[in-house]
Amino acid sequence: IDSKYKTIERRLLSIFQDEMSKSESAIVRYNPEIISKAAMFLSGMIPRSAALGIAGETASGKSTVTFDIIETLELFSKEFEIKNIVTRVNTDDYYYDRSQMVIEAGGFDNFVKNYDLDIPEAIELELMKKHINSLVNLKRTYLPKYDMSGTAKRFDNYRLAKPARIIISEGLYTLNEKIADVFDFKVY
Repeated sequence: IDSKYKTIERRLLSIFQDEMSKSESAIVRYNPEIISKAAMFLSGMIPRSAALGIAGETASGKSTVTFDIIETLELFSKEFEIKNIVTRVNTDDYYYDRSQMVIEAGGFDNFVKNYDLDIPEAIELELMKKHINSLVNLKRTYLPKYDMSGTAKRFDNYRLAKPARIIISEGLYTLNEKIADVFDFKVY
């Protein structure tokens, strides 16, 4: 494990340095200790999963960065023969089911006139924290799925999520105080 750790640590350092050298880098700054900590999780030196939370303003690139990280991790997993490298937990799937309120309002357009979806109270962050904790502790869990087509319907126990080396989640309120402590790594 120690040689695997050192190899992964060197590769991660190279990835971060390459990214930082770009004129349009997605990384503004990082704590250098993150490299060794990430290498410990990826190499198996730390036996539980690592949780990564990504937050930012609307249209700030959270999803783009998340999918870039997932793609990089999947390539990384092939290079270092790491199985079950990443599981994504979508913060948007934790919006409370408001489908009955949409019906009563006569449609989604009327519903959003009186209901703000851009507040932390619109999202069941406690349930999301519970699910991430389960995954971090290597337990399978069923995740919800929120219908973004304007019904405000949430389907609970929709998708079985399997534990992975990295549990990643992104969203507007992913680093809200109700949930931030579940993450080992935080990106804003």
